[in-house]
Amino acid sequence: MKNYLKIVRIDEKSMKPKYRQVIDAIIYGVETEQIRDGDHLPSIHDFCVALDVSKNVIEKAYNELKVLGFISSYQGKGHFVQRVKAQHEVHVYHELLTNYNLT
Repeated sequence: MKNYLKIVRIDEKSMKPKYRQVIDAIIYGVETEQIRDGDHLPSIHDFCVALDVSKNVIEKAYNELKVLGFISSYQGKGHFVQRVKAQHEVHVYHELLTNYNLT
């Protein structure tokens, strides 16, 4: 599962929802190039088990990352990072968080 467990950690004491923690960690991984263009992300099931979270947490995180343009998914193949789009979208994402006071 690559180094995703070093990048994505869930803080049970955080006020931030778990799905947002996953999103922020993946975006951080893309920004710092720990997660690269074309990288295959863990399956929803594998990530749920590894992080000890519900399927809904990972599904919501992946769906939001798809909407933001950070990842793409292919039936039967999985979820993949789209670095080219992500470089631009990371700035938009942070701007939205700031504008809506979600940081």
